[in-house]
Amino acid sequence: MKAKKIVALVLALVLVFAISSVALAIGSPIGGVIIGVSSEDKAATAEVRYLDTATASDFIARAIAYLRTKYSSVQLLSSCDLDVVSAKFPVTISMNVAGVKVGDTICVAHLKADNSIEYVTGNVPTDGVGTFTLSSFSPIAIFRVGATSSAAAGAMYKTGDSTSTVAMVLLIAAGIVVLAVCGKALKRAK
Repeated sequence: MKAKKIVALVLALVLVFAISSVALAIGSPIGGVIIGVSSEDKAATAEVRYLDTATASDFIARAIAYLRTKYSSVQLLSSCDLDVVSAKFPVTISMNVAGVKVGDTICVAHLKADNSIEYVTGNVPTDGVGTFTLSSFSPIAIFRVGATSSAAAGAMYKTGDSTSTVAMVLLIAAGIVVLAVCGKALKRAK
């Protein structure tokens, strides 16, 4: 009977660890919701999609390296893949961009089909909204540039939640102790 309880406890711990490890796997930041699309096509629409990790890391690293040659500070605000549903170019996009305020200077890096990067200056008409004009749709990254704070230079979004890390470490330590106790109990039960 004791052995069944110990096995049940160990299985419960394994399930807790499995669930916790998946909860820590948070994806890269995605651009905000599109508020408006304007072009010659009055029915113009666009969709926001996630960037794949390989494309995002290379593209964003190249964009940051270039922007640092032009501005004193560069901060990534969001990245996404814009997909056209219907539009005639050029297209002006307004979308939610967390962290921008009126007066901020934003630059949109636009990855073109030939793997070159086009840089477009955008504006912030209201807090939390960025507006910019593109000649085609593809992966984009939105940066705040020229910020006065040196702490913001080169900063990138956190993609993990550090508050759960401490709890996870404590849970793992408790699990190790329980497994050691269970191992001794199983040896005694035999």
